[in-house]
Amino acid sequence: MEDLRESDRPIRVRWSVALLGVAVVLISGHAQTIFYDGLGVGAIRPIAILLIALGIVSGLLGLIVVAPLLRHPERTDSPRPIVLSALCGLGVVAAAALMTLPFAALVILVVVAATQLRFVARGAPVPSPASRLRLALPYSIAVLVILPVGVLHVLAGNPAGTWMIIVWAVIGGAAAVAFPVLCRREIPALAGPPRRTVCAGLLLVAIVGYGHWLTGLGLAGATTPGGTIVAIVAQLATVLALVIGAPAWKRATVGT
Repeated sequence: MEDLRESDRPIRVRWSVALLGVAVVLISGHAQTIFYDGLGVGAIRPIAILLIALGIVSGLLGLIVVAPLLRHPERTDSPRPIVLSALCGLGVVAAAALMTLPFAALVILVVVAATQLRFVARGAPVPSPASRLRLALPYSIAVLVILPVGVLHVLAGNPAGTWMIIVWAVIGGAAAVAFPVLCRREIPALAGPPRRTVCAGLLLVAIVGYGHWLTGLGLAGATTPGGTIVAIVAQLATVLALVIGAPAWKRATVGT
């Protein structure tokens, strides 16, 4: 019988959380997208359904990854694996409900960004400031591309929300310009290994994308695809940040 190595337990837990997080983002993120009935519906609805299906698969994988810890709780000093897994399950359900709310989704992402980055690629070599700057630039460019798409979407569908879209664009633009500068400086959460910079960039894209929800025009009832495109980009950025931020999966995760 193969036994789990003690060192593999935290890796399995973190991967399980990451995969369940992916499920939460994709499933809750498209609970409204599937009802989109505007321009490009023939392409957007199938994409939404596909991403929901991928979210379900990711959730199942998250349960499979953590299952060995639940099968052998007697090998620990207490029933902590079961208790922690139950709490994690409740947390996933709560997060799934909250992620359907624009403000709550943004708060969750900010908390993830503030807490996860310090743990990404701990101990890995740190590249030079110039290398970190170059690595950060694509994410700033991505944000600068998202902003006009989001602005045009809101102005076309809800001109009354003009002041909110201006605030969103100004804050997003400032963040896009500041990000590579901050990555170049010695800020622990950003000035770290390449994987940490990539996660920070993806979370920046995700936060700006989810912030678009606060500009006065949600996906429900929208007739132009701009908001939906921004939302999908934000969700995929979140998914990549969760996966890339997870610890390296060792080749032999079970020992004999």
